Amino acid sequence: MPPNEPVIRARDLSKVYPAAKAPVTVFSHLSLDVAEGEILGVVGPSGVGKSTLLNILGGLDTPTEGTVEVLGMDLTRLSPAARSAFRKNRIAYVFQFHHLLHELNLEENVALPLLIRGSRLRPSLMEAREALASVGLSDLGSRYPRELSGGEQQRGCLARALTAQPRLLLLDEPTGSLDQATADGVMNVFRELHLKNSWTSIIVTHNVHVSRLCTRILRLGPPA
Repeated sequence: MPPNEPVIRARDLSKVYPAAKAPVTVFSHLSLDVAEGEILGVVGPSGVGKSTLLNILGGLDTPTEGTVEVLGMDLTRLSPAARSAFRKNRIAYVFQFHHLLHELNLEENVALPLLIRGSRLRPSLMEAREALASVGLSDLGSRYPRELSGGEQQRGCLARALTAQPRLLLLDEPTGSLDQATADGVMNVFRELHLKNSWTSIIVTHNVHVSRLCTRILRLGPPA
């Protein structure tokens, strides 16, 4: 990717879902750039396509029209398998619900991105311990998700993102299931990691406290 190029360049994005009576347009002709190091907040009322946009920018979904370049790669030209491979090496996700695997302890969950890439178990677990220490969970690696609080689970997800070594971090309502004090703690950890690891981050949120952490806000509204 050439110097000073946006991490994300999206042009004329439209997303339309077929429906029995008439197609449903989620958004239309949306264009944006996301610069390296930004924390872009995506806000707006329910149903305007915030999560849909996030999924398209991360290659989990495709637009009906338009193009999405991430780190110089046009995701709209890739096959599903190629998009998956691209995501695995460059993008990490934190969702509202933690998506930790219940049959694995926290340390094993955090090591998963490394194991998926083919790293050996022992060094992967060592790196997972370091990531857990960085989010204040060094004593909880042997616990299972059911034994953790909501805030601990979300900090575990940030540790898992850390081991993935992403260039781009996508967060979809990461504090939506947390009380405000816990949410503030999770987002303070996120901001420290964002700055320390030179991430580019996009956050979908309804939480005004979270949106204040962002360097720029994109407001979505109902299509005209």
